[in-house]
Amino acid sequence: MFPTTAVIDGTCYAYGIWNSETARVVHFVWSFVSFYVVILLICVICYWRILAVIRRQARVMAGHSAPGLSTGHLSVQLVTNYD
Repeated sequence: MFPTTAVIDGTCYAYGIWNSETARVVHFVWSFVSFYVVILLICVICYWRILAVIRRQARVMAGHSAPGLSTGHLSVQLVTNYD
């Protein structure tokens, strides 16, 4: 049923027998790329895109702030006046 199985002396060896060394290496490379490299690449690309959106939004919000005291400075100033 599977091309990589074999029955040797009455024992079934599943996924352990390859017709050629090239087929084994190709299968290993394909598995490694599809299960590790692609997943890691997707994570890096998505995280990079999230950071780009956050940076762009921070620039937009910084452009909206008026010159002078910000609300953060105002709250610190009010707390220090109550002391």
